[in-house]
Amino acid sequence: MNDIQESHKLPAVVFPNGCLPESSVKKILSFFGPLRIFQPWYMDRVVFSSERDFSSLVQVLHPPVDLKPAEDFRRTLEDFKKWIDVNPDKGYRAFLSAGGMDQGSEDTTWAIRRALRQGRERNGEAKLSPVLKWHIVLHLAQQLEENRQEAETVLGALREKNSPLKGTVEQEGPDNLFYDLPAFGKEALVEENRLVQVYEAWFSLFGGLLKDHELLITTNQHIMAHISETWQEYGVGEEGMAETVVAFRVPDLSSLSFEDLLKTKARAFDTPLLGEVREAIMAVWEDPKNCLMVLKERAEAIEKAFPEGMGNGTLWVTVYYLKPGKSHKIKDLWGNFSGKTLILVSKEARS
Repeated sequence: MNDIQESHKLPAVVFPNGCLPESSVKKILSFFGPLRIFQPWYMDRVVFSSERDFSSLVQVLHPPVDLKPAEDFRRTLEDFKKWIDVNPDKGYRAFLSAGGMDQGSEDTTWAIRRALRQGRERNGEAKLSPVLKWHIVLHLAQQLEENRQEAETVLGALREKNSPLKGTVEQEGPDNLFYDLPAFGKEALVEENRLVQVYEAWFSLFGGLLKDHELLITTNQHIMAHISETWQEYGVGEEGMAETVVAFRVPDLSSLSFEDLLKTKARAFDTPLLGEVREAIMAVWEDPKNCLMVLKERAEAIEKAFPEGMGNGTLWVTVYYLKPGKSHKIKDLWGNFSGKTLILVSKEARS
């Protein structure tokens, strides 16, 4: 059996991460796939630790060669990281300001200016300066995301441990000091205007690799909230968000081996119900109203289409069609989202 059979293909592009943990990739593959992951040059992250070739499941792509920074990019990136380590309160902002990406900010440093100037001198200011900035923005964003994931893992481990004070005090209290701490994924580690810089860098480097009506998939609730709220502020289309979004649950198959995960998906998508759901998601851009209606009507039955007891709990899949406006055409950065479908895969429903 092929890794991905045509009957249950739901191809998507991971947005905007250049890499995700294997567990997160398998969560996405519980319902979607094959996946394309876009990595800036010199990121070189391995998606799967296994020696098996999973290229039919996940394909990692880089920007065109003419958007590749000079060979000493790694050294320049390390300079930025060292600066941020020493000045965590202003490092990222200082970089954006020095690169001309954070208009209105006066914060800058000679080290960052020198790095950007060296890049311009080597490759020509008109072409490389933006390319260098886009790459550094995505590398730094990936580092922030990995820090968040590591912190979430540590917090999860702490939640599983009993409080060291348990049994030593008379008054009742929580068994675990960390039980009520919110998950890191619910809070933004990057300010909203910094997210815009990430989007701009991502589309600038990878926009030429996208199809017009791509499925963009994220595991970050804040990304979904930020984009959907901004889209509503633009006032595009006549419908409100309620008419362009639908959520449903599917089994979380990430605890299964790849072989069992794929076999389970193949059995489920062989049913008429999930075949219809697949076609509706693929065709949302062609007929948003009817396709989203199909998904809403089938939402409660989707999870039951999978073999009972498979996987580790459930996942919420939120599908949001970014409908183009009728009265005007969105320009600048946000025009890149027009006509695409943004999908959130998460353990909890989007609030």
